Amino acid sequence: MTAALSYLWSNPAARYVRPASSPFSSVRKTIARLVGTLNVGLSGRFHLVKRRINDDSIVEAREFENIITDAGLNRWGSGAVVDRCMVGSGNTTPTASDVSLVSRVATSTTVQNPTTTFAFSAVDRWQEYSVGYRFAAGAATGTLAEVAVGWADTGIWSRALIRDTSGNPTSLTLLADEYLDVFYTVRLQYPSTDVTGTVTLDGTSYAWAMRPINIHTAPLNWGTLFWYPLAGHSASYEYANAYTGDLVAVANATPTGNLSYFGGPYSVAAYVDGLGSGQFYRDFSATSGTTRNVGNIKTVVFTLYAPNGGIQIAWQCAFTPAIPKTNTQTLKLTLRVSWARA
Repeated sequence: MTAALSYLWSNPAARYVRPASSPFSSVRKTIARLVGTLNVGLSGRFHLVKRRINDDSIVEAREFENIITDAGLNRWGSGAVVDRCMVGSGNTTPTASDVSLVSRVATSTTVQNPTTTFAFSAVDRWQEYSVGYRFAAGAATGTLAEVAVGWADTGIWSRALIRDTSGNPTSLTLLADEYLDVFYTVRLQYPSTDVTGTVTLDGTSYAWAMRPINIHTAPLNWGTLFWYPLAGHSASYEYANAYTGDLVAVANATPTGNLSYFGGPYSVAAYVDGLGSGQFYRDFSATSGTTRNVGNIKTVVFTLYAPNGGIQIAWQCAFTPAIPKTNTQTLKLTLRVSWARA
């Protein structure tokens, strides 16, 4: 994902331009644009477990990585991406351009979640989300060689060939008295170090540093990420807040020194279709009016929520020195979110 921040300072009652020695002009104008590349990637893996129906004993288990498709990345900007699992008998090598299995045998929408549905690493800065689907006995009997998850039988988020412990393509035979659980895990990998840069606001240079925040908080369920478009359901699910305190560890909820939330308006730009260009992104904005966040703004946290109330993604950006804001100024912040394969 890539984040881009733009800042607009304005005085709605201004009738003159302040002297050049003033830190900010009273007239409405764009002071600067700040762009930071976060290089966050998406990857995933499948875990297949075959069991006997008479005693639920494990007959066979496989785990292997997948390829996230271009269609899946593109779909994430406009709608749900995973609500089913598909298995098939095709053995063609997966590619980013795949839109379906080669030879589908069965589809399951029966959710059978694993014991652990969420994991994170504060040290390595990643989050993982897992979901499971069950193929009941008789539903997918035969020889299986490929697997996928997606939003339709001809709309897949990811596809993989079934592989052995050495990573070689193989097959899995499902008998009439056996059932199959397929667990899929996606990883969101954030930058291993802070993204940094500088921005000049009306002649004053500010260093900035950006990192994720709140990565330890589990979503309400798998649907937080994959039943809705990423960062784009509507402006009412965005939230920004300013603080006087510095950046905190990625597994913290908030910085210190709460000033205020951005009162709005919030806005969501149209999703930019990345097919052909590889640039999948959307811009969204928050505005802090004259009565909010008056003081020295050290850190801003921007959080994107899903309609079910779960956090999709949250970032914190700190400035050195802190940015002063008076009760005659308005701050508008625009964030660009993009996504790609890891």
